[in-house]
Amino acid sequence: MPSADFTVNSAACPPEAAVSAPSTVTLALLDTSFRTATWSIVSRSPISLAIPAITPGGSPLGATATFDVPGGTGQSYLVQCIVNSGVDDEGNEQASLTKRAVVGVVNTTGIVPLAPGEAFERDATQGWTDDVNAALDVGGTGSIADGSVTFAKLQDIGVGLIGNDTGTADPKLITLGAGLGFSGGALVATGTGGGSGAGLRYAFDSSTTTSADPGTGDFRLNNSTLASVTAIAIADTDSDSADNEAFLLTWDDSTTTAHRGTITIRKDSDPSTFAIFDITGASTNSSGWVQFVVTYITGNGTFSNTDECTIQFSRTGDAGAAGATGAAGAAGAAGADGADGADGADGADGADGVDGVSFATIVTESTTARTFILTDGDATYVRTTNGSATTVTVPPNASVAFSVGTTLTVRQAGAGQVTVAPGSGVTLNTPQTLKTARQHATIRITKVDTNEWDVSGDLYCTIGVALTDANQDLAVAGGDDYAQVVALGANRTKRLMQAGAIEGRAVTVRNYTAHAFTLTVVDSASNQLHQWGVGETGIFTARYSGSLAEWTHGSHKDLT
Repeated sequence: MPSADFTVNSAACPPEAAVSAPSTVTLALLDTSFRTATWSIVSRSPISLAIPAITPGGSPLGATATFDVPGGTGQSYLVQCIVNSGVDDEGNEQASLTKRAVVGVVNTTGIVPLAPGEAFERDATQGWTDDVNAALDVGGTGSIADGSVTFAKLQDIGVGLIGNDTGTADPKLITLGAGLGFSGGALVATGTGGGSGAGLRYAFDSSTTTSADPGTGDFRLNNSTLASVTAIAIADTDSDSADNEAFLLTWDDSTTTAHRGTITIRKDSDPSTFAIFDITGASTNSSGWVQFVVTYITGNGTFSNTDECTIQFSRTGDAGAAGATGAAGAAGAAGADGADGADGADGADGADGVDGVSFATIVTESTTARTFILTDGDATYVRTTNGSATTVTVPPNASVAFSVGTTLTVRQAGAGQVTVAPGSGVTLNTPQTLKTARQHATIRITKVDTNEWDVSGDLYCTIGVALTDANQDLAVAGGDDYAQVVALGANRTKRLMQAGAIEGRAVTVRNYTAHAFTLTVVDSASNQLHQWGVGETGIFTARYSGSLAEWTHGSHKDLT
């Protein structure tokens, strides 16, 4: 089974390895029978250093890795390798195996440190190495194991530190750092130091809430009440003399601008005293310090002047790309009908209608010619019944002196078309022709002057283009008028074409004759718009739709 042991620049790697700076460091696994290998740099010293990119290589991929160490002294990196399966130092097979090593440049004391100012080398996993035991002159004594000095075991070597278990001084007495002391001959934590976790170490400056440079190693809040704080000022340099300016200026970089990250401040001597703030705006970089725009989230307790604290930062991820547009929602239900409006004012009275006509006498004309006589006036209704063309003549005033205003009424009761003829010197005014339109058509002839008459009623129409006895394509632009006068010898179709058609304009096809065959009107795609059956007559109107780009059914008047 593979292991996670690796070399640094081809040399076997103890818990730490010294390299030159600047340089490219090459890492290589001793056993390449793994399935996958993952390399990473999980920490660095000092913390203000950027973590360099580590690039896997070799065959299989991950058998080697490289990263660049920048120039300088005393910097170090905690390198980690995880293989997907392997055997640990005790020979036990593990699902995954992790190995770490401290790789860096020696400091002024000649060792590779893992923390700023550290004077002794430390094991990357367990803590200080045997060098600590040797320096304290307690190596190999009591229950202290080489390479594993934990807090509990520091208590065990309290006797060695002070020379006896009564706490009296002897030549081995040392000066303890903040947060450590002796009790009954044992080394104990006094609760005044030691830190509250990972992060940047700063002292709280409560001398003022004014936004200004808090001074080296300090931070300030702009309100003495934590819940009311809206700005935090942090010095570029922390309590450990590390310059954090570049790091602090990245805290507002998230593109999620309303919530860019969180700042957690925790008191070292009492970790239950803390405050958490949301970064809600862009930071301001001033000479020696950075100010953050914040909103209070939660906290506990209060901070006092000069309290040693740890400040931690957690960045909000950048805003994601906009999602695809969602489907349109369903149409809403129709609103309720509005209330009926008030009745409008009554309109003006219309003009009086024309008095209806009543006939006292009905005259049947069975011949093909008739000249009106005086008794054919307003009270007479003349019906022609002959199957051949019939002519009725309006005589001059000198022959028959009808009163001005007299109306002569004629109905074509038979198959023969009736023609109105003027007598000598008589003028007949007509909007169409002087012929009846078809069988059962009725016309009226009204005297308006001595020898002038107006003709109205169901008159034969000659308006428009005469259609032939054939299938025809009609090139129309709207406003055109056609009449099928010629009798049909077979079923015929008239197609309305689009060329030059105008939106909303109409085309009229008049069928005045009762044919023995069908007459059909279609659009340009040959879709039927109207059809007259055998013996049917009428007037059909089609309208052009620009949106449909086609002729549509308009109206039809049956004349049968």
